[in-house]
Amino acid sequence: LETIGDGAFYGCSSLNQFSISNYYSSSARLKSIGAYAFSGTSITSFNAPQSLETIGDGAFYRCSSFNWFSIPPSSALKSIGAYAFSGTSINGFQAPSTLENIGDGAFYGCSSFNYFNIPPSSALKSIGAYAFSGTSIYYFQIPSALENIGDGAFYGCSRLSYFNTYSSYCGCNGYSCGCYSLEANLKSIGKYAFGRTAIRQFDAPSSVKYIGTFAFYDCPYLRRVFVSCDSTMTIDSGTFAGSGEVSLSLPVTASYDGPIKVEPVAPCNANYVYAKKDLYSN
Repeated sequence: LETIGDGAFYGCSSLNQFSISNYYSSSARLKSIGAYAFSGTSITSFNAPQSLETIGDGAFYRCSSFNWFSIPPSSALKSIGAYAFSGTSINGFQAPSTLENIGDGAFYGCSSFNYFNIPPSSALKSIGAYAFSGTSIYYFQIPSALENIGDGAFYGCSRLSYFNTYSSYCGCNGYSCGCYSLEANLKSIGKYAFGRTAIRQFDAPSSVKYIGTFAFYDCPYLRRVFVSCDSTMTIDSGTFAGSGEVSLSLPVTASYDGPIKVEPVAPCNANYVYAKKDLYSN
């Protein structure tokens, strides 16, 4: 079996189990799960073989009893489609290093979802709009290849307090333990990307060129945003609307068009200014 077609079991509400023979073996050949293949079923789990490359749009959409998806670290998985796991009870995802794209709303509204682990040197380039919105994820370490975080990607993740964008990483990632030196490639952060989260600090690497309007909307615990000294990013007006008192450190090469007062602060050198949000501005 190489392909499970689009809508193969769509709406089969009595289907509560599906297994692939020798899924743990290198002889398994399944490469793709089609769009809405299991949507509306009562399936509770899925053990994917390492041959799997694609999970289609809505593959497990609204499978409310679905709580477990496993895939080997050596998997060839490249893409998780739009709303693939939305409306399920999945509690986390251990991604292989081959994953390149997480589609719009992939885990949208999965309130039991609390972790997403991926090797820091993985191939992930894009996180789609509202991909993790409404989940219970509390920590996210971005891999070095990540370029784009879509609109509302983490919107409403009320437990998300730590988002690591550092180019160096030490620790255990589920596959191995150690330290890594990485070159950050993050380029854009969409509108409302971190809106209504519990994020406390955000350090933007110099690769970031754009932070969208309301990216940190209504983040009551956000206190510090640091922009790398050689950044030329543009930060839209309203980026921090509704948040607490935010201190923003940024170089003169960056631009921010919003309701802030700017003043130099020692001991920063001439390349830095300190911007403090004017809480009384409209």
